Amino acid sequence: MNRTVRQTFQVTVMMAGLLAAAAPALADPPSRVARLNYAKGSVSLRPAALDEWGAATVNEPLTTGDHLWTDVESWAELHVGSTAIRLAPQTAFAFLNLDDGMVQLRVSEGAVAVHKKNLDGNDGFEINTPSAAVVLSEPGVYRVDVLPGASDTRVTVRQGSAEVFADNASFRVYEGQTAAITGTGYVSHEVFRAGAPDDWERWCRARDDREDRSDSLRFVSYEMTGYEDLDEYGAWESVPEYGWAWAPRQVEAGWAPYRHGHWRWIEPWGWTWIDQAPWGFAPFHYGRWACHRGRWLWVPGSYATHPVYAPALVAFVGGNGWGLSFGLGHQNTLAWFPLAPGEVWMPHYHASHAYINNLNHTSVRGSIVVNNYQVSRGTYVNRAITGAVTAVPRDAFLGGRAVSRYAAAVDRRAAMSGEIVGTSAAVAPRADSVVTRGAGVRRPPAAAVTRAVVVRTEPPAAPVPFQVRERTLQAQAGRPLDDAAMESLRRTGGS
Repeated sequence: MNRTVRQTFQVTVMMAGLLAAAAPALADPPSRVARLNYAKGSVSLRPAALDEWGAATVNEPLTTGDHLWTDVESWAELHVGSTAIRLAPQTAFAFLNLDDGMVQLRVSEGAVAVHKKNLDGNDGFEINTPSAAVVLSEPGVYRVDVLPGASDTRVTVRQGSAEVFADNASFRVYEGQTAAITGTGYVSHEVFRAGAPDDWERWCRARDDREDRSDSLRFVSYEMTGYEDLDEYGAWESVPEYGWAWAPRQVEAGWAPYRHGHWRWIEPWGWTWIDQAPWGFAPFHYGRWACHRGRWLWVPGSYATHPVYAPALVAFVGGNGWGLSFGLGHQNTLAWFPLAPGEVWMPHYHASHAYINNLNHTSVRGSIVVNNYQVSRGTYVNRAITGAVTAVPRDAFLGGRAVSRYAAAVDRRAAMSGEIVGTSAAVAPRADSVVTRGAGVRRPPAAAVTRAVVVRTEPPAAPVPFQVRERTLQAQAGRPLDDAAMESLRRTGGS
């Protein structure tokens, strides 16, 4: 990732050296991601570890290092839990950091609106621009514009308050005010009464009102990313066996969870499901699916204020000699099915015992004895449901192709004859597993990507490029690299 930043503080050489020399601890992955839940026009994505732009798709999970570009007459909306982030046309945007304690945005061109509904004591939120760093001090409604030429920034506060940090100044912007910051490096600024909202801000407000009216907040936390689209496309019902469950209103005959979408490799989680339905985020990254009286129901489980994101809550079927014919002769096959309520999802990436229990506790009663748990010995209800198992050729899986176009019918006998081989595919990614390629992908101006921004909080180091980590990933057979492996590659360059 090309990332240029200017800090507003100094770090001693001695401390920097000590931090660089220290062996990294094996940390859990973040428990949250951003979701691209709305895109109009041409919206492009450059993944963190790949210097290549591709098409951004709705329900794309985004994390540290990912870049977005909205082209002319194009808009995008993202959510990180209850926080809405909206991009105006011709906006160059990136996540400098997105973890459990910080959301740090890079805006080098264009305009971004943020509606921050919640701000925990340890939850930082920072917007970095070429002129200044903007720290959101409290929940509220904010807008940041980086004007053409990138030497002028406007910070507007509709609700809340923000702190602005430039190289030579710091000041606060209060509700109903706009700050105009001119220059880069040594800047000048003035604060004045904010003007009336324009059409784009009114659109943002209408989107906020839609979320605030959501009936789904009776059943799930507003920090569950993706809750805001459930009301429009489905309904809640009480089921004696499971409690409250949600059912999509319109699905085609033979529909099954995790069949209409594609797979993509997103580290640190690895193989990640991206559903094509406009509602298809929360039901595929939280909770479980149950087939009840011939209908598929999503069961979010017990209420969690901060539910833990998972890349895909499935189990894979396979084993020696197990495969299917796809009309083109015998091919390597990858097959999976959705987990049911009460079934454990065991991460294939490094995770602590506490993380695994937190991830599962809404759907599984009691604590999980992690050291003794074996995925292959679990009892899986949905595996025996006719039509629940989805299978595709390996190449379609790796290439991020639409699963429904390549899926083969798997009857109950075939499904039950295979072994449970894990909760993720044991295949290494390639470059087209990381980005959705296609003709006509729009790219931002080069200066918008390389332009320096001012930071208040030092972001993480740039990700190790995919080309550097690819050889090591081939030896991992579908397991993401942990922090120690990444740091080793960062030092050696993969040599």
